[in-house]
Amino acid sequence: MEHSRRKFLSSVARAGALGVGTSLINPFENAYAFRAVIGFWRPVARRFKPELYAWGDGGGGALGDGTSVSKSSPVFVASDTKWKNLSAGHGFNLAIKENGTLWSWGQNNAFQLGQGDLVDRTSIAQVGTQSDWVRVAAGSSHSMAIKSDGTLWSWGDNYAGQLGISFRQPTETPTGSDWAKLSLGTYHGLGIKTDGTLWGWGDNNDGRVGVSGAPIVKFRPVQIGTLNTWSQISAGEISTGIMTDNTLWVWGTGLNGSLGLGTTTVADSPTQIGSNTDWAQVQTNFQHTLALKTDGTLWAWGLYNNGRLGIGFGGNKSSPVQVGALTNWAKISVGQNHSHAIKTDGSLWAWGYNGSGELGDGTTTHKSSPVQIGTLTNWLSLAGGAGFTCALKSDGTLWSWGLNNYGQLGDGSTTSKSSPIQVGSLTDWSAVSAGQFHVMAIRGADKTLWGWGRNNLGQLGDGTLNHRSTPAQVGTLTNWSAVHAGSDSTLGVRSGVMWGWGLNTKYELGFAISAPTQVGSGTNWKSVSGGYDHTLGLKNDGTLWAWGSNAEGQLGIGMMSSNAVDNPVQIGSATNWASIAAGGYCSFGIKSDGTLWSWGSNYSGELGQSNYTFLNSPTQVGTLTNWKEVVAGEYFAMAIKTDGTLWGWGANYLGQIGVGTSSNEFTSPVQVGSSIDWYRIEVGQECTLAIKQNGTLWAWGDNTNGVLGDGTTVAKSSPVQIGSGTDWNLLAAYYHSVAN
Repeated sequence: MEHSRRKFLSSVARAGALGVGTSLINPFENAYAFRAVIGFWRPVARRFKPELYAWGDGGGGALGDGTSVSKSSPVFVASDTKWKNLSAGHGFNLAIKENGTLWSWGQNNAFQLGQGDLVDRTSIAQVGTQSDWVRVAAGSSHSMAIKSDGTLWSWGDNYAGQLGISFRQPTETPTGSDWAKLSLGTYHGLGIKTDGTLWGWGDNNDGRVGVSGAPIVKFRPVQIGTLNTWSQISAGEISTGIMTDNTLWVWGTGLNGSLGLGTTTVADSPTQIGSNTDWAQVQTNFQHTLALKTDGTLWAWGLYNNGRLGIGFGGNKSSPVQVGALTNWAKISVGQNHSHAIKTDGSLWAWGYNGSGELGDGTTTHKSSPVQIGTLTNWLSLAGGAGFTCALKSDGTLWSWGLNNYGQLGDGSTTSKSSPIQVGSLTDWSAVSAGQFHVMAIRGADKTLWGWGRNNLGQLGDGTLNHRSTPAQVGTLTNWSAVHAGSDSTLGVRSGVMWGWGLNTKYELGFAISAPTQVGSGTNWKSVSGGYDHTLGLKNDGTLWAWGSNAEGQLGIGMMSSNAVDNPVQIGSATNWASIAAGGYCSFGIKSDGTLWSWGSNYSGELGQSNYTFLNSPTQVGTLTNWKEVVAGEYFAMAIKTDGTLWGWGANYLGQIGVGTSSNEFTSPVQVGSSIDWYRIEVGQECTLAIKQNGTLWAWGDNTNGVLGDGTTVAKSSPVQIGSGTDWNLLAAYYHSVAN
């Protein structure tokens, strides 16, 4: 079924004006189709200079000719005696000159140009001032490069860990040293600076970041409005905040009345609830919100089910309704499906869903009105997660109860508890925050940071992916002033600087990588290849490494997982890998013995294994030992053998394999014509370009926006020569990009 779905999406995408549906290619930005194709014109004699040509989709300045206009024939880009290495990404390009300088141009919506900003470049621009770059590879919207010392560097989009830069440990964000308060929603974050200004970042779907306009990911914090009177924030599925004048503001989705504005519509910028100036606290989680007024009354609105609003029966509420008639409420905490509050006398109360004992009343019965938890009156603060709760007492002890499947209760077990239990024996805890299934806390006079619970995405910040059932210190840094655990991410403030770690799918951590950043400490990298959201790397010792998304098994590490791998991991133990190619969701490698191997997605037979079976480990394609070069598109691949013959397999709906038809899929390699003089190949998403040994350039397949360069926009199912030149040497086209 998934095979059919992917192929359906691909066919729908081809019907678009750009040939690719933006939602399929990049769900975070309105992006141009990846159609830029770069050709390198080599000199015939010394008196001629190498000339750089480009053609295809010029959106975002991808062609580098100073315009954003598409071209169906090669256009002159630059003349220089030092161009040596090229790679084309999703609407952007990278190149290295012989003097070792690195250059980029085109679309820059995710910092993929490495220029430190989000400005597109329609002309070639140098990246930094360093002159020791030797190889470069561009992926969908991320970039990788190798220096002469063998170190590997990356920058740009990292939502699936494709940069190989770990978010498992606290990473300082490049956003200043004046942060005061933070809050993490499911896929977005909010922050207040010391000057009282409000900032947001991450997924702006339904306006939850608070910046008016079309939904778009905000890679870095952007100011929300111009006011500097914000005092409190809380981010969940929606966003809420209180100003210094005690007015209450909300924005985001109005589903189930979650905004409290009396409607179910979206508000894409902060909107005041009524005209009251007596709001004291607010906290939101999934789709329900609690708020306290200065008179000590408690109010709730949004999704009702399982009694989470605490108002008895009555359904969803789109406007604030009072919880009971008491006026002595002091603090509130909103879990995913339940709520807690502390009264001025220090007593603890709870209501809502209780299936895992998260209310702490010794039962698993849901409560639709507040019930007291125990008889103690020394409760200080609360933190609610998904099915569990943590709380601090005034004596500095930390307590927890509810669901414990990942050890999030911190008692050394994974057994759920329906009554409060103490977390260890320490008495110096000062702050606690609960994510979906993990907990972060601050303790001690030196304000050290601790974490426990689920850690599958590095949300604990301890540098591992190991779950922890007891508190473990995060690094050795001290002086943490605030910490906030999101669903699977964490933000902290230390000396005014924001730090983030864990999942960063929608940039909820508030940063992307805007300039080249070294990947690990290795100095023996040989080549890299970028797919849509994964990366392959080859070391000089012949070992093969991978990182990024592994949903289709494209990393080849023996498993498929929805969890991204954000550090290079070795594929098997072989030391005889010679070349690599990362396709859309699949991967290929050739060993030094000439054997060809494939793994990952196989929707259209793109693995060449004579079937449609996905593979999560490298598997040999046939038994031949004369493969020389392989390249991969999204759902097809092409390869050259040592005898000069050209072969292709996988999707062929637009003739991209070049066998004279556009109606079939091929699950095993088929020869393209009878020529035995193929020299170099490159593929786009659904097209192929190749150079013969006599220096002529050929192309076939999809021709949207003139991607083939033959002066037309008509698809070709067999190779056609481009121009009459006989001195073509290098090619680079997205979808496939290799540094070699």
